[in-house]
Amino acid sequence: MRRDVVTVALAAALAMAMVGCQDSKGSDGKAGGDTSGATDARRTDPAGVLRKAVEKTGAQASYKTVQTGENGTSRSDMLYQRTPAASSMTSATKKSADTPDGLIRFLSVGGTMYVASAQVPGKSWYSMSGGEGGEGGGAARAAGYIDEFGGALAATENTRWVAEETVGGRKADHYRGTVDFAALSAYKGTAFTKEARERYTLLAKRNHRKSAVIDMWVGKDGLVLKSHETTTDSKGKKDVLNEEYSDFGAVPKITAPPADQVLTFEQWIDTQTRG
Repeated sequence: MRRDVVTVALAAALAMAMVGCQDSKGSDGKAGGDTSGATDARRTDPAGVLRKAVEKTGAQASYKTVQTGENGTSRSDMLYQRTPAASSMTSATKKSADTPDGLIRFLSVGGTMYVASAQVPGKSWYSMSGGEGGEGGGAARAAGYIDEFGGALAATENTRWVAEETVGGRKADHYRGTVDFAALSAYKGTAFTKEARERYTLLAKRNHRKSAVIDMWVGKDGLVLKSHETTTDSKGKKDVLNEEYSDFGAVPKITAPPADQVLTFEQWIDTQTRG
């Protein structure tokens, strides 16, 4: 079997599962907003606001998540559909015979992942089992890290309201907290679901991260509009991740590619090894 076939296959499988684990940084919410009169619940009860915002955003039928790398690099555009569970992702990658335009594309529908390929003879996609499914799943990574970031902030005592700012032309309340992953691992409260907490702390452990400064912007309608995370590892290295959310309930229905345009992964491997 040619080495490049294995490389492409592994890259395809890992990219969908690990999207969002790279460092990223995008444009910040425009500051200079109102920082006075912090008396209402949005400002005096950040944990309560964030819990409700995470829940409300997660209940949306669909939305778009954009993850960007530092200074706008490592961009991934993702569409999330809650029910039936589905997602799509377009991410920048190196140009190759398989991705001549420098973009890698995935669809995840009903437990099957579809990968666009320029090297599928007479077809446009190949399929792999193991795409994220289940009612409400909607390929969780396309939903972004709202559960993890919002839960971590709600579970962290130092989380504070920062200011009223503008994100994507919409007024939003900006919250910030510094999360200690060791303390978060031991958290037993109700502000952070066990599943999201374990996902987030396990990711931190794998990357030797000790702490994170998390910023989250909640719109006046109670939906999360943006998140920003800066983590520090045991050697002092910092990584950043930025996400922006939009098009709530307005994402076109995500469906599987036409059957006549799809090869199974095994068929695709066979065409590559015979080629």
